[in-house]
Amino acid sequence: MAVYNARMLRWGSILVVALCSLLAGYFMLQTQMPATSIADIAACAGRRDLVECARPHVHALLDSMSAEELIVEVEALQLSSNQCHYVLHLIGQELFGREGSVERAIGECTHACNSACPHGVIGEAFSDALAVDSDTEVVHLTSEEIRAMGKDLCDEPSGVLLSKAVKGTCHGAGHALLLAYQDIDAALDVCADIAVPLQESACYRGVYMEYTDLLSARSTWQGEYEDLHVPSTEELASLCLRDDTQESAACYYYLPIAVRQVYQHAGITSTREEAAERARDICLSIAEGTQRQACLLGYGVTLYGTFRADHEDATRTCLALERRDDQESCIAGMISLVVEYGENEEAVRYCATLTDASLETLCYGAVFERLVTLSGRSVDDAERFCPHDAAACTESASRARAGRLVRFFALTDPD
Repeated sequence: MAVYNARMLRWGSILVVALCSLLAGYFMLQTQMPATSIADIAACAGRRDLVECARPHVHALLDSMSAEELIVEVEALQLSSNQCHYVLHLIGQELFGREGSVERAIGECTHACNSACPHGVIGEAFSDALAVDSDTEVVHLTSEEIRAMGKDLCDEPSGVLLSKAVKGTCHGAGHALLLAYQDIDAALDVCADIAVPLQESACYRGVYMEYTDLLSARSTWQGEYEDLHVPSTEELASLCLRDDTQESAACYYYLPIAVRQVYQHAGITSTREEAAERARDICLSIAEGTQRQACLLGYGVTLYGTFRADHEDATRTCLALERRDDQESCIAGMISLVVEYGENEEAVRYCATLTDASLETLCYGAVFERLVTLSGRSVDDAERFCPHDAAACTESASRARAGRLVRFFALTDPD
């Protein structure tokens, strides 16, 4: 009997352990499973409170997948045009809330369902800076209404608009203006009218970013934006040649994207790398002056991905350009985007890796200029990013403090 009881006790213990393991596995599986699914959004579609119903599910799903993946899944639900637009509008709102930047948020969108995601980003940006309901279709207001709202967003220097909630709203105004006017010249003219000098570039870039985004949207080719000019491959070389070099600089910033989309529309496959090379060749075909400089600054911007993967490879790509001034513009353009993304310490660490002393000094100078002109920092505040042993960095700070700051991004021709 004692033996029997011992066996029963042993088997009972094994059974308890096994049961506990099963329960633990079950609860672990439950915690790993997403709290929401695309089916929850589908269930909201038929409800009158679609927006409020779907909002928490969009928030949760973006924790486990990219915006592009979620948009694809929403499209697969085959919702009505309005339902799809509302859900993707929510995705745009959520992206701006997470990124705090119009440019980065829109970069994660697609133009599915009548560009609903970018509209949501812009609407959220406006609502955070102005007394506007975030669910309002800001880009569906009249051009004059957008002009009036944009003026409120663009009439302060960027240094005043440093909070995450409102950063980039003048850039968002540029997006909205192009959608309203469907004409680059008209949108740029309004930017020049409503924006203070430190914000003009942000507005211009919003116009051109929206333009290149629309070039990538099937709706452009199918005539939804029928008044918007679509360039041919031959027109790309002159696309950014404008009298105002700040407008040109904004255009060159997105030229590789335009190149890729126009070539693909013409039936010519173009990878990102091939598009960047074609854009570079356009830059090198420009004889002299600020247009060439602005173009190569834009080419440098395209190297951000290379920079993130391998600093030395990014440097080699810029130094492969034959002319010294072209190399400088390339490095300055690349480092400017690093600063724009808030990776200031990474930027100065990169500058310190440049073995050419003059390039190192130039790199620091570009960092300082971008910090001051982009965020309104004082030179003293910006200098704190200098490594303690980087003499070239403190020298660049001294030059900036003496008023010799502007080098690349003002882009004014010499007298």
